[in-house]
Amino acid sequence: MWNFFPPLKPGMPEGQYFSRTLAVGGEMGKLSGTANWRAFTLPFDSTGGSGSPTRLEINIFLPAKGTVYLGPVKLVEYTGSLFGAGMSHSNAWWSDRAAGLIGGIGGGTLGCLGSLLAWLAWKGLARRFVVVAAWLLIGLGVVLGVAGVVALTLKQPYAVWFPLLLGAALLLGIIPFRLRSYLKHYEDLELRRMTAIDALKG
Repeated sequence: MWNFFPPLKPGMPEGQYFSRTLAVGGEMGKLSGTANWRAFTLPFDSTGGSGSPTRLEINIFLPAKGTVYLGPVKLVEYTGSLFGAGMSHSNAWWSDRAAGLIGGIGGGTLGCLGSLLAWLAWKGLARRFVVVAAWLLIGLGVVLGVAGVVALTLKQPYAVWFPLLLGAALLLGIIPFRLRSYLKHYEDLELRRMTAIDALKG
């Protein structure tokens, strides 16, 4: 929806601002596939604007061929929250905001843990902890992968299945190779230690 405002000064172009529906569900959900009639909301915050809009222009974008039927549209003063229930998916396991927190906190934690494991292995320390932690991360990757596939099967929104599959891809694509290199490095260090002991005894 394009919102056209009068120019700030004579001779200047009119102001043009837009809002659009790109949520995964709810009243601000984007158009996808075949659906029954549903309510939609196109909120716009004109705080600080130069008066009221002179006109509104509503457009519909479809990535492919299709037909959209539009019922009566009502212009009202919107008092709800833009991040309320209108933008949420009714059956989603978690919201878009929660997905951001999960990705940020989870990704940061796993990144720090991976760095710790690499440092310990390079120093030749805590072999048991490094190996067990690596196998646990691999198991976590498998669990995330299965959960991601289930989410896709159940047609969960993007904010649900994408973090799961991304986490699975990163863990299963990195940790097994890192574990192999860690074990080889530990074996090399142990061989060097034994060679040094034999040299001292000799």
